[in-house]
Amino acid sequence: MEALRPIFQDRISFRIADLSTYDGQAFARQYQVGETTLVVLDATGQPLDVRHGVPTEAELRQYLERVVHSRPAVTRGRGR
Repeated sequence: MEALRPIFQDRISFRIADLSTYDGQAFARQYQVGETTLVVLDATGQPLDVRHGVPTEAELRQYLERVVHSRPAVTRGRGR
């Protein structure tokens, strides 16, 4: 994710939810997700998509490109 942040940071707001913190645990409960989960939210905080597992950098880049081109404003997670 960190390698892709500079490429997408002007189009996507990235947030990492640290599940070892209270806020991270609250986020996981709110969206009913666990570790290694990508939650894509719209600008109002409504979930658009949930991806589980660890994609390769190429897979994640391709996915984020599709998200950016299909939705005007996207944020990822909350926390830390």
